[in-house]
Amino acid sequence: MAKLTEVVDSFLNEMGIDPRKCTNSAFPFCRFLKVENAEMVVIAREDPGLGRTLGFVGKLDDYTPKEPERYYRELLMLNFELIHGAFAIDRKTNKVVVIDNLQADHIDFDEFYASVRRVLEVASRYNMKVKEGYFD
Repeated sequence: MAKLTEVVDSFLNEMGIDPRKCTNSAFPFCRFLKVENAEMVVIAREDPGLGRTLGFVGKLDDYTPKEPERYYRELLMLNFELIHGAFAIDRKTNKVVVIDNLQADHIDFDEFYASVRRVLEVASRYNMKVKEGYFD
């Protein structure tokens, strides 16, 4: 079985993204991507207890809610509408992000690509809601 990092890099190549141009971070394996004017991170983890997993984290536009309680309630209600993925708060930056996680023991390109597209789509819809004043 190929290493998960090699699998991810091959999928990125298939998408036309050179993995060597994606910045690494403090994670053992992390790829920062810019796709269609959106930013996201793909994190590969190989853990004996959890198996092989991929985390997809989409960066959202910065937004400071006028009514934080209402804003976070709206995000929780939006989570209910998502089939895969969820809104979450990044512990390090304290910013809202959109995430999707997959078991990756037998992942194929279509499943990988669908998660990338899904995170980008949710991020795009969220950013439009912010611009339209949905949370105000």
